Amino acid sequence: MSGTLPSVDDAATAAGLTPPTAEEKAGTVGAQVIFDLDGAAALGARGTYRVLRSNRLLRDQGIIQMGLDPLNVTGGWRDQPDRPLPTEPPAEEPA
Repeated sequence: MSGTLPSVDDAATAAGLTPPTAEEKAGTVGAQVIFDLDGAAALGARGTYRVLRSNRLLRDQGIIQMGLDPLNVTGGWRDQPDRPLPTEPPAEEPA
């Protein structure tokens, strides 16, 4: 591997995706969560299973068990005590 990484736009294009807008990129600021190395969220994020969906479900369930919303980890449910905590990860987005 060379010393430079491909740009996000190049990687998105290579994956057949529309590159994210500046607004979409800015929306990720603050979305970092540090997982317990051997926890469900970390193992799912690292790709424990051979199937992507299985890894996503494991990661999302680990995030839910931490009391966070897998689609908005910086908002989380702890900030909204009257909002019920889900018991399972969100449904898959349509392709």
